[in-house]
Amino acid sequence: MAGASGSDGSEQPLSAAASGAVNAGDDSKPQPAKAGSAKQLTPQERARLAAARRRAREGNAGPGTAGKGKQKGATPLYYSIVALIISIWAVFIFRAIQAPPPIPLTDADVTSPRIRLSDGRHMAYHEMGAAADVAKYQVLVVHSWQTCRLSMLPNITQEYLQAKGIRLVSYDRAGYGQSDPDPARTLQSDVADAGEVATALGLGKRFYLVATSMGTYVALGALRYMPERLKGLTIISVVGSPFDPTWPKYEFTTTWQQMLLPDRIALLLARHAPALLHAWLAQTIIPLGSFRAPYHPHLYELQLYETDMAALRHKEVAEYFARNMQEGMRQGPSVSWYRDLEILAGDWGFLLSEIDLSKGGEEGVAERVEEGGEEGGDGREEGEGLKGRVHIWHGEEDIVQVSYTRHVARMLEGSVLHVLPNRGHFFMYNDKERPAIVLGTMLGLEEGARSEE
Repeated sequence: MAGASGSDGSEQPLSAAASGAVNAGDDSKPQPAKAGSAKQLTPQERARLAAARRRAREGNAGPGTAGKGKQKGATPLYYSIVALIISIWAVFIFRAIQAPPPIPLTDADVTSPRIRLSDGRHMAYHEMGAAADVAKYQVLVVHSWQTCRLSMLPNITQEYLQAKGIRLVSYDRAGYGQSDPDPARTLQSDVADAGEVATALGLGKRFYLVATSMGTYVALGALRYMPERLKGLTIISVVGSPFDPTWPKYEFTTTWQQMLLPDRIALLLARHAPALLHAWLAQTIIPLGSFRAPYHPHLYELQLYETDMAALRHKEVAEYFARNMQEGMRQGPSVSWYRDLEILAGDWGFLLSEIDLSKGGEEGVAERVEEGGEEGGDGREEGEGLKGRVHIWHGEEDIVQVSYTRHVARMLEGSVLHVLPNRGHFFMYNDKERPAIVLGTMLGLEEGARSEE
């Protein structure tokens, strides 16, 4: 290597420190020369040393470092392969957590009569009992989770309804059975649907409402948003929101801890991360949870009380459930029962404390007294609203804890609570006389019952 120029113009060899630093080609500071070594670097030597370091960093310092900078900026092939694998897995995971798309209804699928709502959607319905023009009692039935308009009330016969002058009308809620889905479905829209169905089918300005299980939130919403249209209301096997802010904390904590962990996770996902709900309900790693029963029917046997299982073991009851669930979920879960869970666990838009049973029902009471005689009137005075006309029924051995039902009854001042001992969620199927008692209690008929608690 060429030497450095001295002060007299002659070339001098680089010092050992300078020579070592150039060969190393790193960024470390040059080590101080040892005692007895060559003299300190001159300004010219330091300039040449800095230039040599720059060339080393740029990959031009010699065969050992040639192209080093260029290799550092290159992307190895295996990085591309890893990125491709991650992308493929991400696609599979995304598809796995996505709920299946809804199954569109075809003309051949629609076998039930339907009405057209104000927004253009169609709602399928089913009715039985007295004809519309002669019926004394017009009753709208809101079906439960995963079922359909065919559910109606079990063990109620056409002959009984005609003899009492009762007209029962049930409809498929949005996305269920043969009713069009509602992309913007909420609790409020479900209540509005019920009101439109009642109007379109001629149930009158005021009518009776019966809601079962998951239909609870529609019934409570009706009490909040259209009490003036109700003559009376019955809720069977209450299913309410565990996130109800009016629920005392100690009761919530006790009930929440009694729920199965998979059900708690499902409700939390429905409330905070609904996009993950399908992945949780369809998975098979943790085989428990009542909300997962549609995918794993054997879970009913593991979780229901014996009273409920005894009812489901009857062939006619089992066939009844199978037919109604198949019809109810024909459009897929994403527009029907998944949405039910999201509404149930979400913000309802009102508090139970805002429901006032002194509203509604007045004209209904007057009409019953005037036209019903012994069966049509209950002797109550006009102006009492819906107090005494809201009945809540629940089995003491229901898989859905009765604690929330008691809370609802407390919040609805003037409602009547009926808790049935040794009965579960499907108590309407255990006793053939029970449906007539439940219906008669709301309508003020002779077979009605007083509070059983």
